[in-house]
Amino acid sequence: AGALAGIARRTGADELLLTLNTYDPADRLDSYRRLARVAGLTPVAAAAA
Repeated sequence: AGALAGIARRTGADELLLTLNTYDPADRLDSYRRLARVAGLTPVAAAAA
């Protein structure tokens, strides 16, 4: 998350677009979960609980 925040800060970007080229659906979901975790996002199901 620190590296992504640093890129956004240095470039003045207010958002980042990341592309995941992962074929396997389970691996892709795992990648999204990892990205959400480092970005400090909470899964919707967890937020509702």
